[in-house]
Amino acid sequence: MGSWKFWQTNRQEQDAAVVEVEPTTKSTARIQMALMVEMLRMLQEYEQSTHLPAMPQVPAKPANLIALEQLGFTNTEQWKDYNVQMARFQEQMESRTKAEEYLRHARNAIEVLKRARVQFGRDTLLIRFDDFERLMDKYNLVCGTFDRYIGNVPIDKMADISTLLNNTRGWYKPDYINTLRAVESCEIFSSDVEHVPDYINRFPFVKDHWGIETEDFHGNGTWSISRGYHLVMKKGSTELFICAPSKDMKKLKSIRVLRNYNDPFICAHTDYGILVFTRWGEESDDAIIQKYEQANQILEGLSLS
Repeated sequence: MGSWKFWQTNRQEQDAAVVEVEPTTKSTARIQMALMVEMLRMLQEYEQSTHLPAMPQVPAKPANLIALEQLGFTNTEQWKDYNVQMARFQEQMESRTKAEEYLRHARNAIEVLKRARVQFGRDTLLIRFDDFERLMDKYNLVCGTFDRYIGNVPIDKMADISTLLNNTRGWYKPDYINTLRAVESCEIFSSDVEHVPDYINRFPFVKDHWGIETEDFHGNGTWSISRGYHLVMKKGSTELFICAPSKDMKKLKSIRVLRNYNDPFICAHTDYGILVFTRWGEESDDAIIQKYEQANQILEGLSLS
């Protein structure tokens, strides 16, 4: 892949980047900074990806090989060097195709982020789903519908949440926000299965396809015969969900509390990651403000052409 290795995920480097910002004693600031680090990485990768590798040239077929081919000799010794050249060309084309696919996906993600910032404010974040899952596991966070949240809702945030709800429902729902179906419970029908997979507990949703749920966000069906469980879906659908510390959420099953982080986030799901709208808690941390300014500068300078 050559220069395209930069967008292949390196979990050790990612974890190191998050650890660098963790000395802060404010729990919410710590999680918020981790979210910012992930979005900055996404923006910086997009900056680097805007220059595609050159289109490779198809190796010219020598006249003697054309003559051999016409006679039906397609595997003789004379073809060896040409076949090596063609294999190299195919590798370069595959690399170019993957780079184009990544750039197209990244451009769409940046477009979604820019639109969301216009609609919901310049502090809106977009976190790739696999990064969001990793942070949920790292900080023991659980997502769910609002009725699963048993913590405190600050009075000064209720108006913000009401506005978000009004702007993400019905005809007002942006086309980039996905409608989700929530998991109500899990029926385990195999003696070999002790509990539902942890990722379902942390993100108990499936994407809604016109009122029909088919699979979770790891590609497993709601009826997982081989896995020995059935996900029972909650009635209705939702666009917004809450991501909060495990101790503040009603769960499908008990999740061991690892850390005592306090404040939740209001989120939405897109094809390009998780939008994070409202962050409760210590939002005036200087380091976080600097990260927001850095993200704003990068985002405003990005071209989608």
